[in-house]
Amino acid sequence: MGESERYIDRRVKKIALGEDNNALVALISINAVGLVLLGLIRLIYILIDSSSVAFSTQILPWFVLPAKISVLARVPYTILSYMFLHTQIIAAFTNMLWLWAFGSILQDMAGNQKLFPIYIYGGIAGAFVFIAANYAIPSLHPFIDSSSMVGANASIMAVAIATTTLAPDYRIFRMLNGGIPIWILTILFVIIDFAGIGTGGPAFH
Repeated sequence: MGESERYIDRRVKKIALGEDNNALVALISINAVGLVLLGLIRLIYILIDSSSVAFSTQILPWFVLPAKISVLARVPYTILSYMFLHTQIIAAFTNMLWLWAFGSILQDMAGNQKLFPIYIYGGIAGAFVFIAANYAIPSLHPFIDSSSMVGANASIMAVAIATTTLAPDYRIFRMLNGGIPIWILTILFVIIDFAGIGTGGPAFH
């Protein structure tokens, strides 16, 4: 019996939605608060200036991850803040669905103490990859001054990979001919995520 099957047999130990120190609920709540706060600030700027340009140039740069190292040196905290913020409702909603899908499995198997660190470390790793790519890929050099990243994509990818590594045989929708292996869901998420990047998705500005 694999790890995922043993997990199925221990369903009674699942972490309840309202349980204290529920890391998954905390992460989703933080992302929701970030989305609402940015939305309110954007609304205020639109009401004042009838445009969101001022918001994009005066507020966002303080929270999103810049691609240029010299700019990052002035706002180093953005290496953390960017992974809890979204500028589009649809992007935030889909990311939280993915986080719930993978995070609930990981949390039930590994406990509350694992999810938050994996989310943070994954986001930091994604930040370094983003910055390195902007310096290493010639086609990105012309945009490095204005390029930035925001969203939980990198963090969720780390959670997805960690979940799949921990229980590669875990299956979802088990009523469908034995279920779908979680690694298929992970591959689907990675493809969708990179497709969004390739088409100028919401993670980049």
